[in-house]
Amino acid sequence: MITGLGIPYQGSKRKLAPTIVDFIARKQPTTKHFYDIFGGGGAVSFIALQIPQFETVTYNELNPAVSALLRRIKDEQKHPGRYPHELGERLSDDFYAAITKKEFKEFIKRDDWLGGLAQTVWSFGNNQKNYLYSDENKLLVEHWLVYRDDDSRQKAEAYFGISLPSYIVEPKAVFARRMRFARWIKLNNIDRSQDKMRQLELLQRMGRLIVIERLQQLQQLQQLQQLQLNYADFEPKSVKPNSVIYLDPPYENTSGYAVGNFNHKDFYEWLKQFNVPVYLSSYNAPDWLKLVLCLKHRETLAGSLSGGGDVDENLYWNGVGL
Repeated sequence: MITGLGIPYQGSKRKLAPTIVDFIARKQPTTKHFYDIFGGGGAVSFIALQIPQFETVTYNELNPAVSALLRRIKDEQKHPGRYPHELGERLSDDFYAAITKKEFKEFIKRDDWLGGLAQTVWSFGNNQKNYLYSDENKLLVEHWLVYRDDDSRQKAEAYFGISLPSYIVEPKAVFARRMRFARWIKLNNIDRSQDKMRQLELLQRMGRLIVIERLQQLQQLQQLQQLQLNYADFEPKSVKPNSVIYLDPPYENTSGYAVGNFNHKDFYEWLKQFNVPVYLSSYNAPDWLKLVLCLKHRETLAGSLSGGGDVDENLYWNGVGL
């Protein structure tokens, strides 16, 4: 099983998805159809796709740009010759272009795949609103890796106080150059330098793209069914027999999604309509939902060196099914 997959997304379940999906599959062994209604970065859906028990997996995401980004990733996997890329590249050249702060402000307004890329890969803390870098000088290494621009290399060396070896940009594929750079960083302990914050922010951006690149290894990706609905428009009668529903809505008293506001009271009333097994990830839930699993994990705050703390995430069940 390929784990750790998912489009970078605030509140992503990449680390918890294998445990959550395995628990649901074991508790509901007769279910054949899996619905991920608040799909987000798709981490849970991508694990469910790899569980033979589930004949279909439906991913729903309201944000049109994020949905478009996933469709683009799927299309590049299905039709690799349709998009220009270097030999050995996992994604087309368009994915590797550096986005400036000015471009970011325009791109995040778009509903196409480029808007989704800007909102997820290029936003601070994956909040889909604020630009990743506080200082655009941090794009210098990015420019050097993508465009082999020697002027950018020299400026980056001066800015970061490091010497960048030319062999890093020898490969034709940008992916290979970036992997060489990441290995060089690790081997030379560059991230332990005095300017550690700036180094880690650079690697963070690279790591986000690597996560998307790994999706191309998921053979079952083409089987994923996509919807783009507000959860309230998802009607119980549309659910196939022998189905299970997984919900990961915005948590109460936390920052929500970039698209729309969220009313938890209305959400719980909607949830009561279903007569199939429903599992909900949240910190807390009404008493009529049963707590069935508690997961403690280390919360890391993107863009911060201090990170977060230990967080308890609960999985609740509506009591339907065995």
